Amino acid sequence: MELIWNEIQNSLIEHFEKLYPTKAKRCIARLNMMIGRYSVGGEFVPQVQKWSEKDVLLITYADMIKGSNQTSLRQLRKFAEKHLYEK
Repeated sequence: MELIWNEIQNSLIEHFEKLYPTKAKRCIARLNMMIGRYSVGGEFVPQVQKWSEKDVLLITYADMIKGSNQTSLRQLRKFAEKHLYEK
């Protein structure tokens, strides 16, 4: 587990150095302090593939689809059930 954490931390350092060249060390120190304070990152949870090329994500506002005398959310649900669900 220690080896995995070192790899993660090294990767973070590389990213921080690219994003914040003058503040990278301070950012990493603060991150480590927060991890210690809030006990996050104590246990390694293996990454599971949550997304693939078969997944789709729709981002919309409820009022984008208007219909008869129904509320916007109800109309959006009706549209999604008709056009987006697998049959």
